[in-house]
Amino acid sequence: MPVKQPQDGKSKATERVAAEVDGNTYRFAHDGRTYTLPSAASVAGRIDAGVLIDLVDGGDDMAQVRFGIAMLKAAAVDHDTMAALRAKPVSEFSELLADWLQWSGVNPGESSRSSD
Repeated sequence: MPVKQPQDGKSKATERVAAEVDGNTYRFAHDGRTYTLPSAASVAGRIDAGVLIDLVDGGDDMAQVRFGIAMLKAAAVDHDTMAALRAKPVSEFSELLADWLQWSGVNPGESSRSSD
C-alpha cells in the first residue's frame, strides 16, 4: 500500500488520518489521538430549515461556520471529540470543518444573489 502524501495546499492539520471506516466515518488527529465524526450527510436531517435559511440569507463569512457547528451539534459529537475540536486553532478548526462537510458531500450552497 503506498504511503499517503499530504495534498498540495492542504495543511497536515486537516489531512484525514486514514481511510474512512466503511465510508461513513471522518477521522482527524489531535495531540497524537484519532477522533471520529459521522458523515455530516447522515445528520443533515436533524437540523431545522432555519439554519439553512440563515446561511443563505445571511451572506456573511461566518454563515458556513455556523452551519458546520450546527451539524456538529446535530451529530451529538462526544465530549472528548468536541474537546479536541475546541482545542484546535481557529484556522485549523475552520479548515477541518470545511473538509468534513466537503467529504460528507454536504454543500449548504451559496446565496442566489447576483454579484453584479
